[in-house]
Amino acid sequence: MAVLKGWRFAVLIGGLVGAIGIAMYPIVVDPMLNPEKYSMYLDSLSCTNVWFMQHHLSLIILLFIFKKYMKA
Repeated sequence: MAVLKGWRFAVLIGGLVGAIGIAMYPIVVDPMLNPEKYSMYLDSLSCTNVWFMQHHLSLIILLFIFKKYMKA
């Protein structure tokens, strides 16, 4: 097994931290920097959000079944 030392270790850790940062940007950072874009979206979803949270599992199952039978 190879042992990572020096610059290889730094590249590995830097790559992992960079990948996590890139993945988090549209989820965490952009809504904090541009809240007006997301507040309009959340206002339009506020009435359906409770219903969706209660029924999300059944919706996922129904979509999976629908997708399966559409291929056949």
